[in-house]
Formats: sequence, structure tokens, C-alpha cells
Amino acid sequence: MKKSLFEGEDDDFENAYDYALRLLEYSPQTEKILADKMKIKKYPPEIIRRVCEKLTENSLLKDYEVAGIYADNLVKIKNLGFNSIVVKLKQKGIGSEMASQIAKEALENNGGEEALLRKYIEKNFDIPADIEDRTRLEKMKQKLSRRGFGLSRINEAIKNFTDLA
Repeated sequence: MKKSLFEGEDDDFENAYDYALRLLEYSPQTEKILADKMKIKKYPPEIIRRVCEKLTENSLLKDYEVAGIYADNLVKIKNLGFNSIVVKLKQKGIGSEMASQIAKEALENNGGEEALLRKYIEKNFDIPADIEDRTRLEKMKQKLSRRGFGLSRINEAIKNFTDLA
């Protein structure tokens, strides 16, 4: 007879826990993403809740750390601004307050949003031409806004470029 890892727990719990461990072995997960994957496998909500509690209790589910790594990659690889990072973190199940804090930290750890915005503008736009042509300037602002940069930051960065020209 198979010996149970958890005294007093049923087979459904153990199977769900084993499945969660396999997912975590493959890659770090937030609680929400893990729970969503378990729902797809048709595990009951009560079992999912208990598994998540047990994983958190054993320090295997670390939303803050996972979200921090994810946010850092969004800044380094995708060059996203604060607003986009917060939205993406919320999609991963991170609360608003924690998402804002993590996004702020990720941007600070990578030189700040102003430096990121400046670097992105220099790399992706023809500075004098795009700033002087009103249509191209508006398109530039829209693209930067879609990348999660705030309008005030965009206008400030563009003003800094025009002051240099």
C-alpha cells in the first residue's frame, strides 16, 4: 500500500499536489496561474485552495518573487512602461498595490522609466523628423502610450529631445 505524504489527506489532494509540484518544477507560477491550470485539469476548487495553501506554507508559491522576475523581464526585454507592467502583473493574479510596487522596483532596478523611455525613443524613432512632423509625432506618442508610458512622461521626454535639437 502506498504511504501518504500527508496524514489525513485523500488521494485527490495528493494527486493535485503532485500535479502542482510538476508545474512548479517546470517553471515558477503565481497562485492564480497555478490555480487556473488546476481548474483546467478539473480539480475541485476546495482541493485547489488546500494545495495552494500547502504550497505557500512550504514556501513553494512565492507570488512576489515570481512577479518581480516577470516584471524585470518585461522591462529588460520588452521595454514596457509602468502602466503596461502593472496590467500584465494583474493578469497573472497579482493585486493592484503589489503590482504597482513591483513595477516601480523593476523600473528602478533598470535605470528608471525616464531612461528606458529615452532609450526606446532613440532606438525606434527618427528623432528630428518624427518630432517635427505632427502626424508622425502623434503616432510616436500613441505607440509609446501603448507600451505603457504615461502621457506626461512621453511629453517630457519629447520636450527634452526638442531642447537638445
